[in-house]
Amino acid sequence: MKNVKLLFMMSLLFLAEIGFSQNYVTYSSKTGTVTTNSGVEGSLDIIISCYGNSSNPVILDQHFLCGDPDGFLSNLASNGLSLTPGQTTTLKFKFKKTVTSDTQKVYNFTTNGSCSQKESEMIKITVNYKAVAANPITNNYISGNQTVYEGQTTSILSGSTPSGGNETFSYIWQKKKVGDGAYSIISGATGINYSPGILASTTSFKRSVTSAGLTNTSAEITLTVAPAPFVQNNTISIDGITVTGSLPTGGLGTNSYQYTWYIIDQDGDGSQLPDTSQSLILTEPTFTRYFNSPNNFTLKRMVTSGSQYGPSNAVAIPHISAIQNNIISVSNKFVTGSTPTGGLGTYTYSWAIYYTGDAIDFDETTKDLDLTSHLNQINTILQIDSAAKLVRIVTAGISSASNKLSLSGVSAKTSNKENTLTAAIYPNPTSDSVNFTTSSSSNQEIEIIVYSEGLRNAQSVFKGTATPNQIIKWDIPSNYSKGIYYYKVISDNKEVKSGKILYQ
Repeated sequence: MKNVKLLFMMSLLFLAEIGFSQNYVTYSSKTGTVTTNSGVEGSLDIIISCYGNSSNPVILDQHFLCGDPDGFLSNLASNGLSLTPGQTTTLKFKFKKTVTSDTQKVYNFTTNGSCSQKESEMIKITVNYKAVAANPITNNYISGNQTVYEGQTTSILSGSTPSGGNETFSYIWQKKKVGDGAYSIISGATGINYSPGILASTTSFKRSVTSAGLTNTSAEITLTVAPAPFVQNNTISIDGITVTGSLPTGGLGTNSYQYTWYIIDQDGDGSQLPDTSQSLILTEPTFTRYFNSPNNFTLKRMVTSGSQYGPSNAVAIPHISAIQNNIISVSNKFVTGSTPTGGLGTYTYSWAIYYTGDAIDFDETTKDLDLTSHLNQINTILQIDSAAKLVRIVTAGISSASNKLSLSGVSAKTSNKENTLTAAIYPNPTSDSVNFTTSSSSNQEIEIIVYSEGLRNAQSVFKGTATPNQIIKWDIPSNYSKGIYYYKVISDNKEVKSGKILYQ
């Protein structure tokens, strides 16, 4: 029996020596509480100490977070996770979270590296995040009260830079038209300033500023939209077939005027014309039936600008009798045209040859016609169609074609040794200059005149002595607008040649 007791005592001593030789660690605490303000970092230290008498180090498991990580920043060990007796390491837990109201969160961290560990054996840290009251939002002002005419672009609405909140601001602009009961949010208007553009009616605006859950709304400003001034100075006058319209005043200004033309019959009924220009030419065939009608018709112009409009005075559309006495005859190479009657306004002339169903227009615009410079062309046409005819077109409000003159009797040979002056022009059309060529057996005193509807006065581009076969070059001034110009070659106070220059 004594031997059994001795054996038992020796066993206990052996086990005690084994237990004493192992190392172990302790935690200063496995629970803790941190209180920190919203958006401010808070921390908690837990000290791990190592005890024992073995030289073998204790390797600590990772302290993993188990659960929602929101607000957790880090847990770092100051002396690593390998400890020998007498050593310590500090676990520093850091937390940071922005909240708008007081919030408490509990975090659990493992001590054995497994989230299956009993919660009672884990490190449990409670963090109280305290919401900090933001300063009220101030300095929220907008400026831009203004009065504009309808159709005009408004100036930008300037907003101040607010203060307060967390100094990070978002903006919402709102508007209210006159007569509306409540403000409505303007989609996409989220900047510090706002441009309303063109408004249809008087409108008020305000700006809401939000920061850190706080909102401040500015005082309203009003943009007053006034009707445009009345349209005035809308008058028209007629000279021949040209109706000239004044440049109106009022409305929204020069570039805003829209023109509409109406024909009014004797019963007061009106019909709208397709023309939208400031002035009007009573051209064929649109106005022919009015010219020839036994009834009376008047013309008016309506000017519109914004919501304003105003009619002009009325002018009578003239009655035009048919153009008569439009007769041409030929002697050798010179075609003589009678002086027409009828029509309205200044007579203008054009010439054409008709053959085999086709027509060739000459560029001459004289009452009479010298065929000398066209003989080669005429001979070519006569070879195709010996029945080719020459016609003169007279226009004065309406147009009239002359009798058809046979060209078969016109000789293509030079008639005699007369000192006949002829002229030609090239290139035509042109983009910069033209050449006038003259042909005569001796020197001739000539003048070349150019004119157009856009030139106030006819321009003399050459006046002097022209030698036989001389080329006279005219550089078209750069300030001349593109279009049709007319020319005349005059010698001995007679038109030798006239025609058109197409400047393009």
